[in-house]
Amino acid sequence: MDKTSISVPTLQRMLGLKKGAAYWLIKQGHFEIVIVGKKMRVMLDSFEEWYASQFHYKKVDGPAPGQKYADTLSASDAGAILGMEGSRLYEFLKTEPFHIVWVDGHPRIDKRSLEEWIAQRAILETTFSATEVAAMLGVHRNTVYDLIAKGMFKTERYNDRPRIDKESFEVWYQSQKHYLKVKT
Repeated sequence: MDKTSISVPTLQRMLGLKKGAAYWLIKQGHFEIVIVGKKMRVMLDSFEEWYASQFHYKKVDGPAPGQKYADTLSASDAGAILGMEGSRLYEFLKTEPFHIVWVDGHPRIDKRSLEEWIAQRAILETTFSATEVAAMLGVHRNTVYDLIAKGMFKTERYNDRPRIDKESFEVWYQSQKHYLKVKT
């Protein structure tokens, strides 16, 4: 028969806590508690739910905490990926469309939304908009859309608009004689 509850001393050993710290967690209402005789017992399912939903306390032996948020990154981990830290990172997180969940007062960034944002940034760095190409060639952007429709460039969609691959633009530009780049 599997255990459904654990004693406070077992909780202490599991988390490597002193007696006062264990009772402080209990007093915070993180776990469902039952009294059996004169002994307090922590319901194991409520303990495991709490453990999977926080990152501060770690089991001495066992899985890492925060498994409920395994598909998220801490702000510092996201900052390391983005090359940012401190207040600059937090201001950036406020302005960009990342899905953020708050755990114990700390933001956690959804991995998928960060990966999608990075992929979109990569598209912007390796492509031109039709307006940018029109300005380079000194033509109306509808002329560029006509060239796109004729398949002259490799394109990618970004925000429901075509973006012209920079390399394919240069290959096309070198292969034609009709259009010249405007000097700015």
